[in-house]
Amino acid sequence: MSELSKALRAAVGRRVLRITFEPSGLVLTAVESRRRDRLYLVIPGRFCSCSDFLINVYLREVKESCYHLVAYELAEMKGLVREIRCRDEDFEKYFKMIVRGLLL
Repeated sequence: MSELSKALRAAVGRRVLRITFEPSGLVLTAVESRRRDRLYLVIPGRFCSCSDFLINVYLREVKESCYHLVAYELAEMKGLVREIRCRDEDFEKYFKMIVRGLLL
């Protein structure tokens, strides 16, 4: 499956998230894994916490982007970013999902 088709699947599947914590106003942008059990933190146009970004974009410099960043851009353009609002106390739950993605 091509990178673009993976990105389209993630965008259309509503796996691109903007999580706003309240009352702090902290915002995380992320893409859920295919099984929705991990989150990849994205800084649009700059960074993704996935291993593909680290290895192929940052270290090897053989790609310009990973599919998570492309999915975020597509979802943003098409209005498909899923907005989630939750309490500051829920930050730990989301942080653990991001760390789980880093450890695999």
